[in-house]
Parts: sequence; structure tokens; C-alpha cells
Amino acid sequence: LDFFVATSSAAIAVGNRGQAAYSASNAFINAFAQYRITQGLPAALIDLTAVSDAGNLAEN
Repeated sequence: LDFFVATSSAAIAVGNRGQAAYSASNAFINAFAQYRITQGLPAALIDLTAVSDAGNLAEN
């Protein structure tokens, strides 16, 4: 791979009840990107905060 770009969420640090699986999956993505970097492989991670008009934020 020439590029490895992933998106993750800031919910790892500021998640709430009911988001355990979501936070865990984002923590894995972060750890996997960091692992790739330590192995000398390309990796970039974009951590998103709440996105208006999308997902749970738009519904509530």
C-alpha cells in the first residue's frame, strides 16, 4: 500500500454510556494506525469530533 488513511472518532476520550463498542472500535483503529507507523508502514488517522447533520447527532 502506498497510503493507509483511516477515520476515527474523538469518542474514545469523551464517549458516554451506550458507546462502549463504538469507542472500543475507534481505539482499535487508532492503535492499528500507530502500529503501522512503528513498523515503518504508511498510516494517517483523521480523528473526527461530532459531525452536525449526521448519525445520532442529527437524530437527537
